[in-house]
Amino acid sequence: AYRDNYEYTSHAIAEGDPIPFGINGKFAYFDRFGKRITQFKYDEAGPFRGFDSQALVKVGDKSGYIDIDGKEIVPPTFENAYSFGWGGRALARHRSGKYGYIDAMGKFMTPCIYDYSFAGTCDYGSGLLTPMLNGELIVIDYSGARVSNKTYKEEYRGYYLSGIGIKLVRNDGDTVFVGWDGVEYHSYEDFNNKLNDIDYVESFADDNINAQRKLRDFYYDRKDYEKSLKWAIMAAENGDSEDELQLAVSLISGGDEEAGMSYLQAAARKGNGKALILMVVFGSDSLYYIEKSLMYGQDGVFELLSDENKRKLKPFCNGR
Repeated sequence: AYRDNYEYTSHAIAEGDPIPFGINGKFAYFDRFGKRITQFKYDEAGPFRGFDSQALVKVGDKSGYIDIDGKEIVPPTFENAYSFGWGGRALARHRSGKYGYIDAMGKFMTPCIYDYSFAGTCDYGSGLLTPMLNGELIVIDYSGARVSNKTYKEEYRGYYLSGIGIKLVRNDGDTVFVGWDGVEYHSYEDFNNKLNDIDYVESFADDNINAQRKLRDFYYDRKDYEKSLKWAIMAAENGDSEDELQLAVSLISGGDEEAGMSYLQAAARKGNGKALILMVVFGSDSLYYIEKSLMYGQDGVFELLSDENKRKLKPFCNGR
């Protein structure tokens, strides 16, 4: 119904996430049920992206970010900013006029010395960023430290490399694959072989969620559950909802319900469907988690509800 009454934005919206609609040049976000979760106050309203599911919004020429509940996590204060990537970094303009990278709370985590570039807005969770410095692309880690002294002219946008490296074009036109140590590989086969070197992956995994997940699976497959759990915990603490969910189930099953519920709640807040259902199963029969479960397509949760909440939610549940 709202699509008929309001101008639907052209942004690519992930299914289940709140959707921005505009009227008279101002945008608000609505959830799956058509419930408005923000005011009509934004001049631009982007899709939800990244592990933390944040959306870029603008009021006038100021940029900020909201979460899936419509709460302004970072109020619109930046002169210019871009969407978060899968590694939890976003390019933002400092009051000096230069750019740096912020975290999910709006804090600059790198020096603010860079110029704008399209490639600089990319963050695929590889732990590497490619900002523009003095007219050339450089490669830095999430703290702003350069991984090599080399410069490049182009990044292959969208080339994930298992979330652990990037594909670049050198100034001489050659295409190379660059890993966390800054070493260039001239073929994907060589680069992929390097990614199977566990000592190499462990050397930078403390700051790379994709490396943490790779090590989690590597040690699990080898039945080294202690090491697998170590890397799963690190990934969960870095905001991976799947790891948060797995840890929650393991901890609750092992008797540590308090720690398990904290991880489960964190995963549910990010919209993880299984976590949302489990929040209901484990006794959190609150409308917040029930509505979020239905919003993200977890329709089976309806049968788990109390009679009172079934009555409250029946109008939203396709006539169940």
